[in-house]
Amino acid sequence: MSPIRKSPYLFFIFVLFLVQLWAGAGSTAASDDRGDSPEMFREERNGQGTVSGGIDLVMTGNNSFSERELLRAAAEELAGMEEAPYLSAVADDAAFQMETKYRQAGYVFASVGYRIEDHEPQGRTVTFLIEEGPQVTIRHIRFSGNHNQPDEKLLAHLQQNGKGLFPGFGRIFIESVILDGIASLKQSYFTMGYQDVEIGEPQLDFSSDRTLVDIALEINEGTRYTVAGVELAGDLLPGLEELLAELKERLGGQPYFPRRKLELRSSISETYANRGYAEVQVEVAARAGEKKGEVVLVADIESGRQIIISRLIFSGNLKTEESFLRSRVKFTPGDIYSRERRRQSFQELYHTGLFTKIDMELLAEGEADKRALQVVVDEYPSKEVYTEIGWGSYEYLRMRAGLGENNLFGTGRIVRAEAGASFKGEDFLLKLTDPWFLGTDITADLPFFYRRREEPTYKRKDSGGSVLFSREFANDLILSAGYQFKRTALTDIEVQSAIAELDNNYNLGTAKFQIALDTRDDIFMPTSGYRLFFSEEYSDKVLASDIQYLRSSGGLRYFFSLRPNLVLGARIDTGLLLPLGNQVELPLSERYYNGGENTVRSFRQDRLGPIDLSGDPVGGMAYNILSMELRRNMTGNFSMSFFVDAGNIAPNESRSGQGGLSFSSRSELVEATLSEYFNDFRTGVGLGLQYLLPVGPARLDVAFNPDRKPERDEREYVIHFSIGMAF
Repeated sequence: MSPIRKSPYLFFIFVLFLVQLWAGAGSTAASDDRGDSPEMFREERNGQGTVSGGIDLVMTGNNSFSERELLRAAAEELAGMEEAPYLSAVADDAAFQMETKYRQAGYVFASVGYRIEDHEPQGRTVTFLIEEGPQVTIRHIRFSGNHNQPDEKLLAHLQQNGKGLFPGFGRIFIESVILDGIASLKQSYFTMGYQDVEIGEPQLDFSSDRTLVDIALEINEGTRYTVAGVELAGDLLPGLEELLAELKERLGGQPYFPRRKLELRSSISETYANRGYAEVQVEVAARAGEKKGEVVLVADIESGRQIIISRLIFSGNLKTEESFLRSRVKFTPGDIYSRERRRQSFQELYHTGLFTKIDMELLAEGEADKRALQVVVDEYPSKEVYTEIGWGSYEYLRMRAGLGENNLFGTGRIVRAEAGASFKGEDFLLKLTDPWFLGTDITADLPFFYRRREEPTYKRKDSGGSVLFSREFANDLILSAGYQFKRTALTDIEVQSAIAELDNNYNLGTAKFQIALDTRDDIFMPTSGYRLFFSEEYSDKVLASDIQYLRSSGGLRYFFSLRPNLVLGARIDTGLLLPLGNQVELPLSERYYNGGENTVRSFRQDRLGPIDLSGDPVGGMAYNILSMELRRNMTGNFSMSFFVDAGNIAPNESRSGQGGLSFSSRSELVEATLSEYFNDFRTGVGLGLQYLLPVGPARLDVAFNPDRKPERDEREYVIHFSIGMAF
């Protein structure tokens, strides 16, 4: 959908519609959680529901819930009412469900009865007699007997999310929630070592008008049990002193509860299994210590034989070469068995992404201490054919198709060929990926590409290739470095500037380094975590480049959940491009631009920033983007967002746009860029609607420009439709 400019009234009508939809999403989810009611409840007549088969349903006394909401609460019970042999039993069950709905909304004193009337031959009427009573709010929760735990810590187990934005505001009394909180509180005491804790039934004291309740809980904490020591007996291996010291340090003084025995058993079993004793048996008992509340854990160990791997057996690998499997398994014949190395082998094989299932089993051999390690795998289909169809507010229809082989010659290497096309260009990519370059954890990518694209003020063609090495470290850290060479040709340049007079057919050779830290919980619709990245790109004649520059860029995306289904996201992006050597100006295709579906959304593609005398964008040497976005999941795959974007380009004005000449020296350009780096920010606010697809969310954004400049042909608002979130 192309950006359009219309009266702002249409924009505000659209905003009001989305806000109303947003506001109604929560209440709909809350009241209709049982789904649509049966067809028999969809006919309504003067406040009376009619059931097929001559049974009429009537509600009296319901003010807080509509008839439809109550019928939906009892939909399952009422679905077969006309065939039920005992109508009173069905009505009794339905009344119970309606009463439960009231209780879950804080109407503690609500009661639902019923009356059945026969009207032969017309049929029968079931009238549900409702007495709602007041909705009850918690005023105070008081504890007694909690000598070792403060009220604030105990209260956290009983807190409820109220009707407001902040937890605890307007806490409605729901008995089942309080009882669940008491169970949680008791479990918390249990894990703190209070094995004999007792919590009495909650004592409820209602106000005279029954709208407020005070809750009192009496707690008998009892004795707190702690681990006073650890003892080992049985088959003790040489060098266990270090293990015993570590166990005493880790468990000593800790609260005792039965799971501590499992922790001790697991630690000992792991140590023995890593030394080759795969069949070790450990029994742990607890005995009383010298003082009251002290517990000593005693472990009796039966080690069994130390196991040696006699050979490796592989099966299920119909395509994958056995040599590839052996390179991922951390055992060779003659090795002493280790549970840790078995775990590492499993992870290495699973990490390849080639197998749907992996099993490892020790098989008995002729000698008692020898075992064969059998590795059984189930392979994924390695060939892949895919097509994607999308839409962008600038490119319009986008299509992409490709085919790939994810296990080339059974070596785990990947080769892909894909092509894409849109109304603004086309591209082709052929890429070979080795996820374990030279047997290391380094991934090597070797892509060759061709791209043609129509930008707002010029057309470009790029062809070339690159080599990129990357490695993923612990804690979601990825480092990458590589070299790229491409041939670029610019044509149909509309910019009226000295920049357009540059040689627009050039070779570009660049070396690039990037570091990225990504902790997001989802790449499409994250609810928590962040992505932080920084990159340096260097272009010079020694790299077979016709132009010279240093490009620095970085950014941060941060997401955190405010409430269930409500996420706040933030983005900061920045970049700086510095010419090197004798380079003063840089071609249009290497400059920064701003504005569009993934940057400042209140502008059309590349329209934020310097322009020439004809109003065409000329880009700049630096940019910034700041965004805040509030995202709410409504129902299913639908979500909505409210966003604020801000950004700029530096230098903020082009020399040609001011009627002047280009920069005369590199120092002059750099000085203008740095002095205006944070100047002239432009903003945008808007609403978005997203629908999650397998390839990412389809997104419709409406962005309003609060500081429009008509002389620059800026629109009052811009509509973007695309695939994928803006950040």
